[in-house]
Amino acid sequence: MHYKNLDKIYTVFVAGSVVHQIGTTVDCLAEVSVELRDSGANILATTETDVFGDFRFDGLKPDGPAKTILILNGTKPTEVPLRSNDHDQHVGTIML
Repeated sequence: MHYKNLDKIYTVFVAGSVVHQIGTTVDCLAEVSVELRDSGANILATTETDVFGDFRFDGLKPDGPAKTILILNGTKPTEVPLRSNDHDQHVGTIML
């Protein structure tokens, strides 16, 4: 017997959303590059936001080296520190 997604029991994820504000309107940002980095600023994984501005890094080892998320949009990167990497976490909505 094979159980689907059993690997999710033994790994953690980091997720969030990226938005920006123009005037009084807040919009989701699609196709924004997002990097997961360790304490030495080495890139562990990369992804892009979807059409809703959401991103997710799956399959991370609990207590692994991930320490920050770097949002790359234009010339000014935005760094978001992770609280801990021993459990799943949603970093929330990141306003650029």
